[in-house]
Amino acid sequence: VESRGESALEEVESRELGSAIERAIARSRTTSATAPTFPGDPSSGERTTLVRNGVPRWGSRSERSERRAALACQWRGNVRVAALAGGIGAGKFLRGLARAVPPHDVTVIVNTGDDVVMHGLRVCPDVDSVTYWLGDAFDRERGWGRRGDSFRANKELARFDAELAWFNLGDLDLATHLFRTDLLASGATLSEVTQRVTSRFGIDMRLLPMSDDPVTTRVSVVAEGEEVDLHFQDYWVRRRAQDEVKSVRYKGAASARPAPGVLEALREADVIVLCPSNPVASVAPILAVPGIREELEG
Repeated sequence: VESRGESALEEVESRELGSAIERAIARSRTTSATAPTFPGDPSSGERTTLVRNGVPRWGSRSERSERRAALACQWRGNVRVAALAGGIGAGKFLRGLARAVPPHDVTVIVNTGDDVVMHGLRVCPDVDSVTYWLGDAFDRERGWGRRGDSFRANKELARFDAELAWFNLGDLDLATHLFRTDLLASGATLSEVTQRVTSRFGIDMRLLPMSDDPVTTRVSVVAEGEEVDLHFQDYWVRRRAQDEVKSVRYKGAASARPAPGVLEALREADVIVLCPSNPVASVAPILAVPGIREELEG
């Protein structure tokens, strides 16, 4: 399938997922809301092959997937989903989720702990990665940034001073950061700016930064025999994560407030999803904002 290209892959994925969900919904509607019947279900008189972690594992893998989908489809009406998200891995996951759940029923709470100011511009790597994935603008081949982007500005900057060009910003990507920085300077909140940016890319999911207040992931490392405190991007991008890590902290988290809508989304959600994201660099900063962990635990 991959040899047929990205569009063919998405077409096959979407068709197969849609068929599985349709079969699961049909089965769940004809059975008990608490005990759907499938091929191999003990209630149908067929043999149960294995029980793992209390979950019967009868039938083929696809049939087991349908059972899980059916259980998820037992809600009457819309399913409200709140997702805690990092960047690239979360973007991939959410793009798939949008095929199973109406996007307007999904609120994505995105990590901003690795936000950084570069050349005077506010860069939000995780927010932008999720935005580009959901807006079908992500560069899958390179693994980051905008598809079809060029890097003429960054290359020209490197000719002046290579030390200033370590964080590779694409020319199209720069437009996002210029737009965001200008709105923030005019008094808009990060939540308001994020809504404007996602609207530009035609995204129906609601993306919220974890906080409108500054929170910064700092990494304490051992470099050349000394302990050094680094911004996460310095550690991860500039120094290529080569240093021994002693500790990680989330500067400003204790005094930060959840962005408007974050706690309400968690409180009202039928399902809360932890996207496939780095637990230390992406998920933990979100949980460090007072009120979010407590809302989840409650």
